[in-house]
Amino acid sequence: MPSSQQRPLRTMFAFAGLVALVSACTTTPAQPALRALPDAVTAASSTPQPALWAVRDADSVVYLYGTIHMLSAERDWGGPAVRAALADTQEVWTEIEITPPDDPAMIALVQRLGFDPTNPLSRRIPAERMTQLRTLLGGAPKEALDPMKPWMAALTATMVPLVQAGFDPNRSVDSAVADAARSAGADLRWFETAEQQLRFFDSLPEAVQLQMLAESLDQAARGPEMLRDMEGAWAVGDMERLYAVAGVEMLTRYPELYEVLLTRRNAAWVDKIVAELNGSGTDLVAGGALHFTGPNSVNAMLEARGLRVERLTP
Repeated sequence: MPSSQQRPLRTMFAFAGLVALVSACTTTPAQPALRALPDAVTAASSTPQPALWAVRDADSVVYLYGTIHMLSAERDWGGPAVRAALADTQEVWTEIEITPPDDPAMIALVQRLGFDPTNPLSRRIPAERMTQLRTLLGGAPKEALDPMKPWMAALTATMVPLVQAGFDPNRSVDSAVADAARSAGADLRWFETAEQQLRFFDSLPEAVQLQMLAESLDQAARGPEMLRDMEGAWAVGDMERLYAVAGVEMLTRYPELYEVLLTRRNAAWVDKIVAELNGSGTDLVAGGALHFTGPNSVNAMLEARGLRVERLTP
């Protein structure tokens, strides 16, 4: 955990003698034992691999697994630790329900929320920005881009260079985890609906959306390199590096987006994770890796509630 989140130890050291004296004179209730982790999980956690954590109580375990939403063709979706954890899991949680990319309902939803023909994009952005967007998208006609809302144009401008560089938007760690869960007979659940996720962007102030679009256009060439850096950090569980590559920039440049996409959602996820811990059994949560690192992460919020978050991988 980053040093900024560590609790100072001076107070504990200052009162160590008093604590020892009181302990010698009183009997404290025994703390409940934590449910043991399977040997297969602990045995598989010795080599560098994507980060996996566990939160547990006497009769529950919730594994936390950070994902990457787009993978290059040569990258595997997970290491031995998460595979062993999945074999121990009854319920798997993803951000949203994993559906086929050509799902008609999803296509209709994107059309409804991401496009607004009554307010053309060309009236919202300078002509040179529209030309820049058209060039990036291979000379797409203005008429095809005009109905896009700024946030949809920003996501499109970000996505195209990544696909051209060999990243597959239909090949994600999240979908691989869902497939593995189905094969293992685990139940699939999700924190949010697809509409909720799209509305996170759609609810941003227009000024923020326009800033996103401008910077997406200006930094399109950097996108593949940045995603490779993120993927490389994710693959060996280097969460500090991953946050430095992506989280710091989002927090600095787009604090409102950071609040909407990470902080608020993390708080909602933590409520559900705690509810699962109040029951019994084993769950695995698979969500974007940035949710599990940095300030106001899922991990930090769980620890703020007095729960211990154990890092299981190096």
